[in-house]
Amino acid sequence: MGRCTWSDRELIEDCKSISVFSLNQSGVFSGHVVATVGWRRRWGVPAQSMGVQAIATSDPDCAGCVRISYKLSYRLSGKSELVEYNVELEATPCNFGGIRYWFVCPLLRDGAACKERVGKLYLPPHAKYFGCRRCYNLTYRSQKERRSKLIWRALEYM
Repeated sequence: MGRCTWSDRELIEDCKSISVFSLNQSGVFSGHVVATVGWRRRWGVPAQSMGVQAIATSDPDCAGCVRISYKLSYRLSGKSELVEYNVELEATPCNFGGIRYWFVCPLLRDGAACKERVGKLYLPPHAKYFGCRRCYNLTYRSQKERRSKLIWRALEYM
């Protein structure tokens, strides 16, 4: 008797994501640089973009934060909403010098702040804020495909 292989968890591939590593490569953490993160549809057509800005560490409200701003559009009502908030950063030293930055998840999980240190934050299609994959209970497409192929293979031999 095994466990159920079907899952209703959302896929990471269906979510928009923002990576702290790509922001670091674009120079957001080296100064007061504003970067634009964009997403594309399957055939390379631009879908949406958002602005990301590193806030100076002298800011008393958020020392070591990233300011994220984007516009959410609601298809049914035709309305749009500007969403702006700060995501806390945590820095860890690397073994051979330098600093590695991490996002601190800004969402609530089970009534308490998640505060998980992650390299990527995700925005599922139904959500308003970026968060870690544990908060949104996300899975990879390959994890679902592998299980479904095993089920079909077992049914073929019956």
